[in-house]
Amino acid sequence: MNVFKKAKYFGNTLIFVAMLNLCWGQLGGLKGLTQGAGLGGNTGSGSFNGTGANNNGNKNFVDSANQTFKKRDYLADSITIHYRYLESTKIFQLDTIINDFQRLFQVPYHYFHLGNMGTALQSFQYEQPKFKTGFRFGYDVFEPYLNTLEKTKFYNTSRPYTEIIYQVGSKQEQQLGFLITKNIQKYYNFSIEYNFRNFPGFIKNQAANQTQIRFTQHYLSKTNRYELFFVAMFNKAGANDNGGLVSNDVLYQAGIGNLYGVATRFGSDIIYGQNPFTTTLNIGHIYKHNTLYFQHHYDFGKKDSLKTDSLYTKIFYPKFRIQHSVKIEEWKHNFVNSYGSDPSSIAKYQQYFGINDTLLKPNPTDLWRSYITELNLFLFPNKFNTSQYLNMGAGYEINAAQVPIDTTSAAYHNFYVTGSYINRTRNLLWDLNAQGTFYLIGRYAGNFTAHASISRLIQHKKYDLKLGAVIINRNASIFFSGSSNFYAQSQANNGTENITQAYILFKTTKINWELEGNYYIFNNYFYLKDRYTISNFPNVFNLVHAKFNKKFNLTKILKWYNELNFQLVLGNAPLKLPLLFTRQRLAIEGYYQKNLQYSIGLEGIYATPFNVQAYNPINGQFSYQDTFKLANFPNINFFINLKIRRFVMFLRFEEINSFDVTRSFQVRNFTFQNQYYPHNPFMVRFGFKWGFIN
Repeated sequence: MNVFKKAKYFGNTLIFVAMLNLCWGQLGGLKGLTQGAGLGGNTGSGSFNGTGANNNGNKNFVDSANQTFKKRDYLADSITIHYRYLESTKIFQLDTIINDFQRLFQVPYHYFHLGNMGTALQSFQYEQPKFKTGFRFGYDVFEPYLNTLEKTKFYNTSRPYTEIIYQVGSKQEQQLGFLITKNIQKYYNFSIEYNFRNFPGFIKNQAANQTQIRFTQHYLSKTNRYELFFVAMFNKAGANDNGGLVSNDVLYQAGIGNLYGVATRFGSDIIYGQNPFTTTLNIGHIYKHNTLYFQHHYDFGKKDSLKTDSLYTKIFYPKFRIQHSVKIEEWKHNFVNSYGSDPSSIAKYQQYFGINDTLLKPNPTDLWRSYITELNLFLFPNKFNTSQYLNMGAGYEINAAQVPIDTTSAAYHNFYVTGSYINRTRNLLWDLNAQGTFYLIGRYAGNFTAHASISRLIQHKKYDLKLGAVIINRNASIFFSGSSNFYAQSQANNGTENITQAYILFKTTKINWELEGNYYIFNNYFYLKDRYTISNFPNVFNLVHAKFNKKFNLTKILKWYNELNFQLVLGNAPLKLPLLFTRQRLAIEGYYQKNLQYSIGLEGIYATPFNVQAYNPINGQFSYQDTFKLANFPNINFFINLKIRRFVMFLRFEEINSFDVTRSFQVRNFTFQNQYYPHNPFMVRFGFKWGFIN
């Protein structure tokens, strides 16, 4: 049993214990609920004490009959809760925006799938390069669905807090998730998150599901010297793939009630079904990404205290920090074919995707693990500002294939150095950020990433201006380097890919608009020339991306949210993007009787025609093509979102543009996400998010 299986069993046990503790809390067994939680990390002035009640006060009264009466707690229905991210000292409050459905779920609106949620994703806009160099797995089509370490939240709460998310949709679509977080002690918080999503789909052999579990711990010592972070994260995504329709004409020959019977390239014409709780993979992909992360540090500095009339606060000013972290990651991708060497299936592989049974391995699998240990030293030049520091560190990394590549074992050892300088001034007007990583020894020697940015709040914090640049030099990923069990031919050189990005961001809260500009330079760009040919574009080419967001207050309650993207690729490059991409929302927003907040309106998403990348269900990758242009009508959705305190309800009618008004409102206007992959027609989704104090 490997370390991830043991950790997963341990996580399931923790979930069970947490639910028991939650029930006990509901029965009033919890103690000290009115005490504020002081777990906040080294931020601001260095004070980590809570804002709870004074423990010196006597809250109980005893009468002559020895009957004890407890003083009423006016904070019984209130809570103080916030969170932070791993590499940031900035504090965030819980999201209260209700007019954007995508904020409830982590997939941004500019991603589009293969017709059914849960299937492979690509984006209408170029995704900014991750600050990741060295080892990369190379299968990214499911990553936007999954939890990541960078987006993991570490909570701090004065009361145990629970959040439940549930959604049901057409064709038995279901989503269920919950979050439980609690401060066990004043300086010790844990949280457990669980998400399950199941999408049966409208067309056969299209079903997909996802399971996500995340457990976090954050501990800060009473002396404010020692701090610990721990994350255990398990992601699994499974998606059937029908290879697309045999022909687009079959959609118009079928009615809305029997789309599940239309002819597809893969999948049995006899055995198929829809189950809201399980997804049986006939032909498709299973992707897993698991992470165990442990970070702790110890600070050296000066102790101090602040005494007022009724409060004594301990303060610690760090001057020097020693930090150590360990990260273990596992990636697994395998292609499942329950039909095996069936002659009809082999004939379809050859007919539609140009691969025979000799080249197609039975259920190919890639499984890699990465072990990283890193040591960092921090210097704090200003004792009153712990958001200003200099960081120097070094790390050792091992990347090992757990499934041999063509009967050959592979393991890579690397040594790298890293450093950063962060300065967020105490008045919050300036924010400087410079960081970089360079690989010295190993397979990825010479790989590096560098990022520098500076931001300034202008005119009494009404305007925010940010300038920055990113440079990434890296080897090809595992798939693109040929270290994979999935069939591919390589015509690429052995050089490194270089991406340079310069960006500017200007936004203002005064008139509610935001302008962002990005300029990219690509050199030796890696891509799939066709379904199975890995290549690189040796010439330098550029990409310009401008983004404009503006909120218009048309009337007191009528709001118009305008999001517009302009993209232009300079040079005859194998990167195709829509010239214009936009999302428009028109909503009636306000409050009814002070407690009920509402947002009711229309949402439209549209991209100009472009050569969308072709999807290959055999290896789960997108490849370049220049023969098919994706051209659709705007996707139009109607939404009703309501919020009462911590309860949010949403009702959506999606793809209402699929009704043909000239044909008695029949579903005839089908939109496509890729060639032979139609989007789900008219759908209804209903759900809620409920946060409550235990």
